[in-house]
Amino acid sequence: MKKIKIEQGEYTLEEIQKMFEKEEILKYHNGAVVEALEKEQHYFCISDCSEVGFSYFYNDDADKYRLLTRNVFLTEEEAEKEAKRRKRYYEIINEIDRINREEIWVADWNDDDKAKESLYYDCTNNRFFSETAYSYRQNAIYMCKKAIDWVMNLPDEDKKILIGIYD
Repeated sequence: MKKIKIEQGEYTLEEIQKMFEKEEILKYHNGAVVEALEKEQHYFCISDCSEVGFSYFYNDDADKYRLLTRNVFLTEEEAEKEAKRRKRYYEIINEIDRINREEIWVADWNDDDKAKESLYYDCTNNRFFSETAYSYRQNAIYMCKKAIDWVMNLPDEDKKILIGIYD
C-alpha cells in the first residue's frame, strides 16, 4: 500500500480520507487542531513546482489537504518565503544523498563500528554541532563523515532549514 509522506507524518490515502470523513475539525497527527479559514477567504499556496498561487477557501478536499499539509498562507510573502525554504531543504537533502552514495554509505544499525553522523542544535548556546551516533534517535538526519563535514560548512540558516528550525 502506498503512503503519502507529509511534514506531519506518513499516511495512506485512505487514512487521509478518513480524517476528512470522521471529523469536521481537522487535526494533525499530534492532536493539534488545523485552523480553517472563512468561506471564500483568499489565500496563497505552493504548487508542486514551487510556484506560489492563490485560491479561495471552500472547505473542499483540496482546501482540507492544503491545511493538513501546512500549505495555506495568508500573504504572498509568507508563501514565497516558505517555497524558498522548501526548495533549499531539498537541495541540501539531495546533496547529502549524493555524497552518501558517492561514499557508498548507508546507516547500518547492526554495525556499531560504522560511524553515523548527525547534526544537532544546541539552543542554549545557539550553535550547531555534529555527533557520531551509535543508536537511532527519532527526527535525526544521519549521514557519512564527508556529508556532515559539508553540512557543517553551510551557513547556520541552511542548517536551521535542514533540521526544521523556523525563525
